[in-house]
Amino acid sequence: MDYQKGLVSIVIPVYNGEKYLSRCLDSVIAQTYSHIEIILVDDGSKDGSLNVCMNYASKDNRIYVETKENTGVSDTRNLGMSKAMGEFIVFIDCDDYVVSGYVEHLVTLMKEGIDLGICGWVKESEKGETKGRCVDMEETCGVDRCLEVLVSLGGVQGYPISKIFRTSLLRENGIVFDKDIAIFEDLLFCCEYTKKCRKISINTKYADYHYILHPTGSRYASVHAKEFNRIWITEVYSLEKLLSVVGDSKDARKRVRARIALSSSFYINRMFECNYEDKQLQKDLVSKIRKNLGPAMFSSEGDVKWTMQAFLCSISPGLEYKVKSKL
Repeated sequence: MDYQKGLVSIVIPVYNGEKYLSRCLDSVIAQTYSHIEIILVDDGSKDGSLNVCMNYASKDNRIYVETKENTGVSDTRNLGMSKAMGEFIVFIDCDDYVVSGYVEHLVTLMKEGIDLGICGWVKESEKGETKGRCVDMEETCGVDRCLEVLVSLGGVQGYPISKIFRTSLLRENGIVFDKDIAIFEDLLFCCEYTKKCRKISINTKYADYHYILHPTGSRYASVHAKEFNRIWITEVYSLEKLLSVVGDSKDARKRVRARIALSSSFYINRMFECNYEDKQLQKDLVSKIRKNLGPAMFSSEGDVKWTMQAFLCSISPGLEYKVKSKL
């Protein structure tokens, strides 16, 4: 397929985002880099999102609207990617927004020999309060170094947002989002893509992407919900799958193994907190902790408290929870 040189295809998955969609689209339309196409893919929204999409499309010929039955964000992003005509692809979520220089800054990173560009992000509450910022980085690096900062909890993170991808590299290697994975499908996607890159350019001084945190989000629920949801465990299985993706990248592999142990201990604790009993699941998670405890003990992925939680869980999950409850 021929791609339009310099054209940036912005893929925006939409699902019940009526409340936030106008702010998102206004920020995209206002980009200083105007050679863009905006692909809105409505994933069977039940609110007025589709009407908002159609209204914006009627006013700006750079906007295209696709509709589909509700099958999830991975399928939705994949459809958007398949429609892209640009040399580059950028992802934005419909409840987030970007500053006017977002696309321009990403494009400037894509010099000759660069296959992935990464800028910074800011996490905000729905009230606009800053809750976190991307780690400061400015470097051009190879695959192993990029994998390490993608999988690290203290790195740039494996979100598809705040990144720019070469469309040709995605299609030549058949890289898509895994629709059968509900958690960390984006991290897997980014790492699979990175493995095919020549060089990666990172400059997070451009914190151009505003990532909105919602109390109804899956991450919030896994921490605060009173009822245990087995889908949360997908996180651990995704991290295990990630081991095969990073392959023999030594530093990235250590960090992934550490995260498997830490996440497993976290969900064992959530099982106790939610009074959820599944002895086989608990046994499986303990086994994963023991298998990956070494990297967790000597890693910066978790603080001392979290690391000790994993250590005690590996000995006796019940004892660990009792100790934690008394602290």
